[in-house]
Amino acid sequence: MLSWYAVAKLLIEQITRIGPPMVVQVVTDTCSVMKAAWKLVETKFPWITCTCCGPHVLNLYLKDLGKIEEVAAVIKKSNAILNLFWGKKRWPRTKLREVIAVNHKKEFGLYRPKATRFAGNMRALGRMLRVKADLQQVVVSSEFGGEQKFKKGNDDDTAAPSPATITLSRPSSSTRAASGRRSWRCSRLRRRS
Repeated sequence: MLSWYAVAKLLIEQITRIGPPMVVQVVTDTCSVMKAAWKLVETKFPWITCTCCGPHVLNLYLKDLGKIEEVAAVIKKSNAILNLFWGKKRWPRTKLREVIAVNHKKEFGLYRPKATRFAGNMRALGRMLRVKADLQQVVVSSEFGGEQKFKKGNDDDTAAPSPATITLSRPSSSTRAASGRRSWRCSRLRRRS
């Protein structure tokens, strides 16, 4: 890793190569090495202003914002919704795109944020708010409740339960782990009848 003096020397060398009167600002990262290098550059060239990269700082602010307990809970819930629509099954994602195309006269879907960029979570939340009614329309549709029939090897023609029944009777993952696999299977059989 370069020391602050080596970074400052490199910056001064590049400024001299370009021509000092042509340079008015130097934009870098915000690490302590860069901040120390800024001081040397600004003393050598008093008309040059050294600043940090705006998008980088905004991303750092958003990352800190995401550490707040309430915000982290909302992001966790939004990721659960994304996993439902971007999981192994294609039906929810396909149906959502169809509903969006009809309601908005455009073709777009949910946004999946990249793991390395926190600002993507804000974009994903904004997109979810934009298509909130469409998401609700897909989840409440009778086809969504019958989506279990789309699993491979499930050929029975029993009537699919309504989404409200599934929501009310579906045990959570913690309940499943506590009560065991057998009682979870029993609750699935009760839903079918």
